[in-house]
Amino acid sequence: MAEYPQGPILIKHRGFFDYSKLLQNVRKWFIDEDFDMLDMPMYKQKFPTPTGTEHEFKMKAEKNVTEYVKYKIEFFMRVYNMRDVEIIQDGKKIKVQDGQVWIDILPILELDWQKRFKGPKPWADFLKALDEFYRNYIIKYKIVDYWEDMCFLKAGQLGRIVKETLGQEVI
Repeated sequence: MAEYPQGPILIKHRGFFDYSKLLQNVRKWFIDEDFDMLDMPMYKQKFPTPTGTEHEFKMKAEKNVTEYVKYKIEFFMRVYNMRDVEIIQDGKKIKVQDGQVWIDILPILELDWQKRFKGPKPWADFLKALDEFYRNYIIKYKIVDYWEDMCFLKAGQLGRIVKETLGQEVI
């Protein structure tokens, strides 16, 4: 099993946003893109201070692409100084949040996720060498030119959804 983390996508926002809509859109994107395992290992909320509350949220999702390749995306969000406010938008009062948002999206490409190239001790060295040969010579270009790019593209699509939900200009 080998994991290849791609470069992280960082999103920073300061201003008004809808916190519940942001979480719903992220979860909906994972479901719409057929990510199998959706795990939320961490959610922290610190007690309110005069400047606002602080939230930390982590989500992990996996998608089996082939019998050998799996995409993983780790989504981490931290919100500082979040306060509930009412604003007037298009002549209507709406409740939103004001604060600072920091989001980190990390795409990871995992190879041999079924551990087919693992085995008992007499065969372990041979299977490891076979896996390295398969990865470095047979499917090297498919890994580099396709699966890594697609994994990073999926993370970019999630980043676009986050930016649209936050109200940032998306290019």
